[in-house]
Amino acid sequence: MRKIFYALIACCLLTLNSYSQCTPDNNITVPGIYPDTLTNLPPAYFNQPYATTLQAKVLTDTNTSQGYATITNIVINSVTGMPPGVNYQCYNNNCTFPGGSNRCIQVSGTPTAQGTYPITVNITINAKLFGVLPTSQQSSVVGYKIVVNPAHNVDFIGTPTIVCAGGTVNFGESSNYPSTSRTWTFTGGNPATSTDQFPVVTYATPGSYAVSLTSTSVGGTDTETKSSFINVNALPTGFIKYNSNDSACAGDTVKLMANSAGATSYQWYKGVNIINGAMSQTYNAVTTGTYKVMVTGPNGCAKTLAPKKATIVPLPAAVITPAGPTTFCQGQSVLLNANTGTGLTYRWKKNANFITNATASAYTANKAGTYRVEVKNSFGCKKLSSGVQVTINCRESSSIEVPISGIQLMPNPANDLVTITFTATSHNVNLVLTDITGRVLVSKEVEVAQGQINQLDLPLTEFNSGVYFVAVLDGKKQMTAKLIVK
Repeated sequence: MRKIFYALIACCLLTLNSYSQCTPDNNITVPGIYPDTLTNLPPAYFNQPYATTLQAKVLTDTNTSQGYATITNIVINSVTGMPPGVNYQCYNNNCTFPGGSNRCIQVSGTPTAQGTYPITVNITINAKLFGVLPTSQQSSVVGYKIVVNPAHNVDFIGTPTIVCAGGTVNFGESSNYPSTSRTWTFTGGNPATSTDQFPVVTYATPGSYAVSLTSTSVGGTDTETKSSFINVNALPTGFIKYNSNDSACAGDTVKLMANSAGATSYQWYKGVNIINGAMSQTYNAVTTGTYKVMVTGPNGCAKTLAPKKATIVPLPAAVITPAGPTTFCQGQSVLLNANTGTGLTYRWKKNANFITNATASAYTANKAGTYRVEVKNSFGCKKLSSGVQVTINCRESSSIEVPISGIQLMPNPANDLVTITFTATSHNVNLVLTDITGRVLVSKEVEVAQGQINQLDLPLTEFNSGVYFVAVLDGKKQMTAKLIVK
C-alpha cells in the first residue's frame, strides 16, 4: 500500500502544459499509478508555467500487520516544500480518494525561484479491519523533489564584428538550452531576418548596426539585443585615369594613375593576374590589356577600381626596296620604293636630314648617300627604316661618245631565255643582272662589235619568277632595263 501512496505523491509533481482541472481516466481497471515507477520528477524552469497530472486506481482492500483491511479512502492533507509559485489541486477540489475509485491530481503554477525542492506529502489512510473495525493512520511520504532550472538565456556571437562595406558576418546562437525556434533581426544587413542557427549576413552600407535574437527552448523564451554590435567601414573611392592617351606606340607606355583620396596602398592587376611589384599610385602599361588597381584606405578596407583599357599599337614596317642597282655613274638614278599599306605616310631622309617634300612612297635617288624612309601609320606610330647606300663610282667625260641607242630585252616578260640588243661604242662591255634589292646575280665581260648592233643571250632557268634589272656597262656608259621573269 505504501507504493501506492508514493505514487500518489508523484502525481502531484509531474510537469505538463495544462492548467485545467484534471479528468480521471475510468478505463483504468488495474489498481496502480499511471505512469508507474517514477523515481524523480521532471524539471521545472524559472518563471515558466509548470503543470502535471497523474492518474490513479485506488485499491479496495489489502493485508496489514493488524489483519485484513478494506480501504475506505486515502486523504491528502497537505504537500509541503514545493517551489514558490507552485501548488496542487485534487480531482473536483476534493483530496479524498475512495477505495476502488479512479482519481487524478494536478500540480500547477509558475516557479519564481531556482533551486532543488524536496517534497513532503502528509496523508491519512482510512480503512476497516476485517471489514468492520474503522482505523486511521497518519503518514508522510518523502524522497521526491522538484528541480527548478534557470530560465532560458539566449546569447549570440558575430565574427567579425568590424567589416568593410560589402563584407559578411558569421553569426551563431549560444543559449543555455537547445532552442526549438529562433528569430534573428539584422538591422542594415542582408538578409534582414533569419531563423537559422548560424546565419551569414552581408552588410553593404557603412554604419553601426544592432542585432537582436529571440530564442525559445524548454526554459522559455528570451531576447538578446546588442546595440552597435556590427560596425561597417566605408570602402575607399576613386577611379583610374590616364596620365597620357589611352594608347601608345610600341616602345612607349600608357600611363595610368589611381585617383583615390586617402589611399594608403595600391596593387595593380592585368586582367585577373596580379602584377608583381606594381604597388605605386601609377603604372606604365607596356602591353595591350585591361588594367585595374586595388586601393586600400586607412581603415584597412580595400576596393578594386573600375578597369581601364590600354592599347599598345605596333610600329609599322619600314623597308626600302631599290628598283635597280644602287651603284651607278653620275647622271643616273635609282628608284627607292618603301613598303605600302592603308593609312601609311612617308618622309624620306638622306644621311642625317629629311628631304624637303619627299613624302611619297617612292623616291628617286640621283646623289650618293645613305637613304632611309620614316613610315607612319594612322595611329601616329612611326618607324625609320634601315639605310640603303647609293654610290656613284664613275663620271661622264665629254670625250666619251653617247651610245647610238639604248638597251632592248626580248621577250619581256621572259621565261627561259632573254635576248639583249644594244649598240656598243667599245669592243668590250660588262653584262650585269641584279634583283630588286641590288644584289648582283650575273656579272661578266663580253666582247662585242664596236659601233654596231649587238645581241647577247642570257639564260634564266636558274632564277625564280620576279623583277630583275639588266645593265650593260659600255665604257663609262650604263644602259639598264627592267626584266620580268615568269
